[in-house]
Amino acid sequence: MFLSQAGITAEAVYAGYATRVGADWHADRRIDPYDRVWHINAGSGLLSLPERVITLRPGLAILVPCGHRFSFGQARGLSMDWAHIRFELATGLALTEAVAYEQVLPAAPPKPWRSHFATLSTADSAEPSDTLARHAAACALLAPFLRAGPVASSSARFSRVLEYIHQHLAEAISLADLADQAGLAPSSFSAAFRDHFSLSPMRFLTQRRILHAQRLLMQDELGTSEIAQRCGFSDAAHLAHRFRAVTGMSPSRYRAELRAV
Repeated sequence: MFLSQAGITAEAVYAGYATRVGADWHADRRIDPYDRVWHINAGSGLLSLPERVITLRPGLAILVPCGHRFSFGQARGLSMDWAHIRFELATGLALTEAVAYEQVLPAAPPKPWRSHFATLSTADSAEPSDTLARHAAACALLAPFLRAGPVASSSARFSRVLEYIHQHLAEAISLADLADQAGLAPSSFSAAFRDHFSLSPMRFLTQRRILHAQRLLMQDELGTSEIAQRCGFSDAAHLAHRFRAVTGMSPSRYRAELRAV
């Protein structure tokens, strides 16, 4: 689905409506390639993000952004509506990696907002009307969290680099390749890139490969050898090694846990 004017692709990954979770609801330092939107209906729990710990309570609306490490657990009678969605720019960055947003809304938006979770959790056909309904629901769920303002320009400064990475993830990419896209010497490019993204270019590249692998793992028909090839890893063992280093789990375990709230 396309928001063509802004050059944004929208994807509703999956969702649940009025889901009650049990004592086994937990994750430790998880990282995902999509945004999570939660609305807490009842009970309590804890969500830990790098910059804060949030006590879950009824009425809260929460955004867990793509690519951020988080942990959750300690559920007590917890019931929530939830959606996993992704809005992607032409550079391959998620929208929430390029714009300012609120992570917590102390009071959920008006009642119709909650109905969008139900739309995402039930409209799963390929009919055009259902596709449009999912598109509208995903947009409506994310919009209240976004602050006013344009898409960040860094993403403008390094747009050619990001687009090159996005378009060549299946290939070998060197520091010199990326520096060429920015028109800088490798040492100057590396310093400027680290200043902006707080990661070295090559570590950033590995992170993008892993995020792409996570998205491909949602497709049950793809084996890990094919996923490794599509993401620029030499073989399934190389993928598994890098995947575990970034996510703390194997690709097979990640795939098994994909539909956890």
